[in-house]
Amino acid sequence: MTLRHRLLSLTLVAALTGGLTACGGNDDPETNPSPSTTTSSNDPSPSDDPSEGPSDAGGPPAGWKDKFTREQLNTYNAALRRWQQYTKLANEIYRHGEDTPEARRTFEEYSLFWQRDAVMLARDYDKGGIREEVPPKPLWTYATSIEPNQVAMIQCTDYSAARVTKNGDVLDNKPKHLITPLIVRLTKTTDGKWKFRTSTLKDKTSCAA
Repeated sequence: MTLRHRLLSLTLVAALTGGLTACGGNDDPETNPSPSTTTSSNDPSPSDDPSEGPSDAGGPPAGWKDKFTREQLNTYNAALRRWQQYTKLANEIYRHGEDTPEARRTFEEYSLFWQRDAVMLARDYDKGGIREEVPPKPLWTYATSIEPNQVAMIQCTDYSAARVTKNGDVLDNKPKHLITPLIVRLTKTTDGKWKFRTSTLKDKTSCAA
């Protein structure tokens, strides 16, 4: 579908389709951030530790970094920073819901399948009236796979306060578990930039389970 790892698949169920489609469940463009730089080996991962949050937020598995080399962790840090940059910019794009040249440039810079995301923005947000007024809150992350050009990570995400509307009406589209894991995958392209590839909401259990 689109880059909207958050509530968009559920939003479209409630507002547009009536059928469930997994958001970013595979690498197909139809399903669904500046050049990356090597971070210092002394730099901590941008958000490895649990933030203050609900008791069911849990935390990253103890010792998860031990299975990776320092070089791999630097690769993960670079990919994670790009993901965080993209998330911040995308929050504003989907809050306003306007199909603008600036929004399309952001997609092109940060998303591997940016044309798909531009179509979704124009069709379902700008024309369709969907707005992500309050985005979900990322709590912590850790890497599950780190390769030179591919990174997969788990992001514990808090949907408690998230708010999505369609033409001003609030949509009842939150996942079953409000504190739930999200699998995020990024790819490093030939120009050296980390770009979002896919995301999958894993709503079988809360993050702490």
